Amino acid sequence: MNIPESTVNDPNRMMGSHIGSWDTLDEPIWDTISRDISSIGLKLRHILIPLSEKDVYHNVCKNWDLWGPFIFFTYIAFSLNNCGEECVGYHQSNFSSIFVILWLGNMAVCLNYKLLLNSSTEIAAENVTDDSMTTSNKPGSNYPMSIFQLLCLFGYTLAIPSIGILLLQLSTIFISGDHIYARIIVTLFFGFLYPVGSSLNMLSNYISNGKYFLIVYPILMFFTILSLYLYTFA
Repeated sequence: MNIPESTVNDPNRMMGSHIGSWDTLDEPIWDTISRDISSIGLKLRHILIPLSEKDVYHNVCKNWDLWGPFIFFTYIAFSLNNCGEECVGYHQSNFSSIFVILWLGNMAVCLNYKLLLNSSTEIAAENVTDDSMTTSNKPGSNYPMSIFQLLCLFGYTLAIPSIGILLLQLSTIFISGDHIYARIIVTLFFGFLYPVGSSLNMLSNYISNGKYFLIVYPILMFFTILSLYLYTFA
């Protein structure tokens, strides 16, 4: 690309042209929506099929957003909003409690992971010697993540239980009679096994052996509680 000489000689004009390429305030609304939808779809692809930590970091964490987690949390809360005849005549429902539990659980998992990751990095930095100073000896040194990036990462894993809820809803429409075994299989796979496996696959290289259980335990507990909610209310 040929840059005009006047632009090269004028740093202010070059900076203005660079900023202008990122200015999206005046773009059509549909362009903004389509860009966000494509970004969410790209993140979902890397969450559902996490091939490598590098791909996940550059496509999910580095370009993080909370729109996807908000959509999935809202969908799960609406789908599990089943209080039956007890709520007749009342304005309260399970939606608010489930929505808050999802966000608080996600925040707790992210804070636990972030704090343990920082402590592991500090310990590795203290123990490393000049002869063995490599990036592989430092957990999380290659791709450091902020708390918001972790919220985005763990929030997008809720897309997997959302798929399970959708399958359960479709099964009630197309499968007549008792479908308890289908509920158990879908809940176990999409509510626990798949999201836990995806999370650990994306974060395995960040976790040190000494703190593996401390990091994995909250993730297991979060998806265990969520899978019980899915089986009970979905």
